[in-house]
Amino acid sequence: MSTRRIVAAVLASLATTVALLPGTPAHAVAGDGWYRIVNIKSGLALQGRTDQNGVGVIQTYDTSSLANGGYTDARQDWLKVHISGSNYAFRNAAANWAALTVSSGASSTTKPIIQWTYSASQDQVWELQSGGSANVFVLRNPASNKCLAIPNGSTATGVQAIIWTCNGGQEQKWRVIDNA
Repeated sequence: MSTRRIVAAVLASLATTVALLPGTPAHAVAGDGWYRIVNIKSGLALQGRTDQNGVGVIQTYDTSSLANGGYTDARQDWLKVHISGSNYAFRNAAANWAALTVSSGASSTTKPIIQWTYSASQDQVWELQSGGSANVFVLRNPASNKCLAIPNGSTATGVQAIIWTCNGGQEQKWRVIDNA
């Protein structure tokens, strides 16, 4: 076999391998990485209720900080993907790269947050606004002009996240913690 054919075969194989990588984000830029999203008021982390597409995103114990044998739950690992400016999408490691999504589109207050197949649609875009201290943000969905929140500022585990009129409350502030 000629050198030219060998090189062509290797390049074709490499291109096929790269094309088959699961969920490679189209908009990733330097500095994007894996994060946990922890509510300031409750101290609880966001995760999908299960690793399935379409399930609610809830707050629960931050598994990375559990004392005495804590473990890392991939459902709490979110890949921060840069869209433009201060806009990002968050894709979940355990849910086949599903994104943090406003259910049924971003229109009214109290829409539940789910994890859904990543499409970079407007219901999956989150603007990171300063929450007043280092690594603390308000996550605003530009399409709805509403913020990611925990209803009634609940500190209970298992409560599903929603969008709500932005008000600067602690239930709308999130520590975005680098898993590195």
